[in-house]
Amino acid sequence: AVNNKVNYLQRTTFAKLSLDGLALGEVKEVNLEDII
Repeated sequence: AVNNKVNYLQRTTFAKLSLDGLALGEVKEVNLEDII
């Protein structure tokens, strides 16, 4: 359960950062590839 919570927090945080980055036009395909 704890691990699920951590994963959920990481995913939601990453999603928020991604949305913020897209809004600022800072998210690039290279960055996404590096993360994956």
